[in-house]
Amino acid sequence: MSDLHKNEDAFDAAMRESYRTATDSTSMATRARLRQARHAAAAGGARRSGFSWPLLIGGAAAAVFAVAFVLGLRQQSLPAPDAAAPTPVATTGDYEEPASALDQDPDFYAWLGSSDAELVAVE
Repeated sequence: MSDLHKNEDAFDAAMRESYRTATDSTSMATRARLRQARHAAAAGGARRSGFSWPLLIGGAAAAVFAVAFVLGLRQQSLPAPDAAAPTPVATTGDYEEPASALDQDPDFYAWLGSSDAELVAVE
């Protein structure tokens, strides 16, 4: 046997002896009270897992809010029912690009050179 097993066996023997000494020195009245407490704990320990109304109400409220949120998102993404189909863009020469207004705005170019534009580009 190794030293570790010898030490464990010696420790186990010492603890068993300590337990026997403690139980022998305990009075009969204390043992009776401890036995009654153990039996009462075992009898009342089986807790009934009943129906939880607060949990049901909280879950139902969360489900209602989730459905309302999803329906709100869906309604925002749907086109208006009376909206006409998108018209094709004319390919004639009179078509104006939407960015052409910015092309001719000198303040836009001044803003591009500012530190604010660099902050926006970093984000």
